[in-house]
Amino acid sequence: MKILIKALIVLALFVIAMVAGPQILEDTGYVLVVFGNTAWEMTLFSVSLIAIAIGLGLWIFVRILLWCISLFKGSHRWIGYFGERKRQQAFYTGLQALASGDRESARKAFEKTTQGDFRGVNYLAAAQSATDDRKANYFLVQASEYPESKLAATIMQAKLLDKQEKPKEALVLLDEIAEPNDKNSEVVKLKAQLLAKLNQWQTLQTNLQSWKKVLPKEEVVNWSQHMAKGKFAEIASKQGAAELKNYWLSLPRKQRIDAGLRAAYAEQLLDQGMHSDAQIMLVEWQKKGPEPSLCKLMRQLNLPNASAAITAIEGWIKADNENADLYSTLGAVAFNSNDDVLAEKALLRAVKLNPNKEDFEKLSAIFERKQEPVKALHYIKQAYQVN
Repeated sequence: MKILIKALIVLALFVIAMVAGPQILEDTGYVLVVFGNTAWEMTLFSVSLIAIAIGLGLWIFVRILLWCISLFKGSHRWIGYFGERKRQQAFYTGLQALASGDRESARKAFEKTTQGDFRGVNYLAAAQSATDDRKANYFLVQASEYPESKLAATIMQAKLLDKQEKPKEALVLLDEIAEPNDKNSEVVKLKAQLLAKLNQWQTLQTNLQSWKKVLPKEEVVNWSQHMAKGKFAEIASKQGAAELKNYWLSLPRKQRIDAGLRAAYAEQLLDQGMHSDAQIMLVEWQKKGPEPSLCKLMRQLNLPNASAAITAIEGWIKADNENADLYSTLGAVAFNSNDDVLAEKALLRAVKLNPNKEDFEKLSAIFERKQEPVKALHYIKQAYQVN
């Protein structure tokens, strides 16, 4: 448009010069055009008008010609545009089918998106909807070609290998992306599971220190407990309970305050029948409040006098009187120490807050001991009705 305006301005100036020039010089001037035996004589003004008309005509013709050429050149774009629309529609259809659980329809839809640019997301979704592992792996390999989808594709491939009982290959695959993704919680969680499957406990223990900031505290504790449990069981079985206590005391303080190691040690004391020692440790270690991994072990205490544990749990309940787990734990400790009055009271409160099979079974056992078969039968029925 700018070029046209400039051309018109130049042409207008030219016309003005042609028309005004002769008038200034008091000479209208003329132009003589001769073709063979034919001659035309025109004034300068007429020539200027004809020149303008020809210029505009040429410009219009060129514009129409270029537009026609663009129609033929751009026809593949039209086809491509409609093809892309169809792929997008198939992609959305696939996602909807996958979300509704129709894997077969989802698979068919996603297979129509392979020529589209979805940055690998379509391949990830196709892998999820695949009906066999071979196809799933093919789609994941395709997805890993896109930088945006490489992490997700690799995690899915590792899970697929783990499912196929190939933990070593899965671990190698995760190690390849470890450098930029060593803080990814899903990668770390999966690596921990694979190391455990491969019995690489030393590697897992070494890595666990750096993974504490990535994994949830509960998982770190569980892995610590899992690793220590085998070691403590080995010492107790080969050298006895006394040597187990000596080994625990010989550990550095930093390890003895680890919640996972404490849970493993307390569990081993219980397995060895050292319930009094276990009670002392469990109460001592939870002075500041209940620790889930330790609190649940208190349910295994089987002592005629569990007053220390009962006092501690009652103190926690005062601070959190809507906690069903605490009432359940108190009921279990009281039940095992034959304090049926306290056990009944605590367990009734526990099942009111959170009905569960274990607590109903204990209530049934309490009423059996009290020789009240109707109530015992009522609670055992309740136990089997709980989902």
